[in-house]
Amino acid sequence: MTDACCPSNSWGPLLTTAHDTKTPGKGELLTIGSDLEVYLTKPSTSECKKAIIVFTDVWGLQSRLFGICDQLSTDLNSVVIALDCFRGETKGSHSDPEDFKDWLRCYPFEEKAGESYSVKRDIECTLDYMTIEFKTETFSAIGFCWGVWALTKACAEGIDFKCGVGFHPSIKLEEVISGSACSHVEMAAKACTATPLLYLVAGNDMDNLKPPEGEVAKLIESSYHKPRGKYDPRGKTIAPRCEVFPDMLHGWVSRGDTSQEKVKEDAERALKMGTDFISAWM
Repeated sequence: MTDACCPSNSWGPLLTTAHDTKTPGKGELLTIGSDLEVYLTKPSTSECKKAIIVFTDVWGLQSRLFGICDQLSTDLNSVVIALDCFRGETKGSHSDPEDFKDWLRCYPFEEKAGESYSVKRDIECTLDYMTIEFKTETFSAIGFCWGVWALTKACAEGIDFKCGVGFHPSIKLEEVISGSACSHVEMAAKACTATPLLYLVAGNDMDNLKPPEGEVAKLIESSYHKPRGKYDPRGKTIAPRCEVFPDMLHGWVSRGDTSQEKVKEDAERALKMGTDFISAWM
C-alpha cells in the first residue's frame, strides 16, 4: 500500500471478498440525494433517534463493512449509515502513487472553485436525509483509514458529532488533500477540542498516534478531563484516547484476514472498544 494513505505492509483489499461485491447484510443499499450510495441498517426496534455515520476506507463499500455496520446497529440500538463518498471507485483503479494522491484530492472536505463535490456536502445530505426520514436527533461517526481523516476533519470544521471512533487512522491525508500548508496535528487538535475521539491504532501506524509520547495521542488524551469524562456501568472511565494494537497491521479491522485467530481477536476487541465508547458518549 502507498505511504500517501496506508503505511507500508498494510492490509490490502479483502482476501476473500471482491470489493465490487455489494451483497448487503440485513440492511439495504440505496441512493440518497442525487447520487450518494449508502448502506443503511436499522435496529430491530423502531428506535431511530440515534444514528452512526460510517466513513469507509479507500476500498469503499464492501461486504465486511456491511457486517460491521449490522453489528453496530444491533449493539448500539441505532441506525447505521455508511457512505460511498468515492461514488463506486476504489484505490484499486489508482495503483500509481501520484495518481492515487490526485484521486484523493478529488474528494476535498470543502468544495473547491469550479467543482461541485465535497465530503461536507455528503455529510449534510446524510444528516438531512436521516432527520427527515427517521426523525434522527443525535449523530456520532466512525471511520476507517481515509474515513478517520473525514470524520476528524468534520469534527474540526464544526459538524456536530457527539463522538468519533477511528480505526487505523490515516489523518496525515490532511496534508495531501487540503494542501501542504495544512497540518493533520492542528486538525486533530481542533477536532478533539470539539468532540470526544477514540483512535484504535495499528502497530505500523504513525508514531505520533501512539501514547505516551505521540503528539496527537497526547492532544486527544488531554482534551477531556474529569468530571467531563463519562463512565460505564462498571465504573471504568471511557476516556478519549489512542489505543494501540501493537501486533496488528493498518487495515486489520475492515480488511484483515480474520481466519487468523489473532487478527480476528483484535478486530473484535477494537470494535468492542468503539462500541463502548459510543455508548458512553452518545
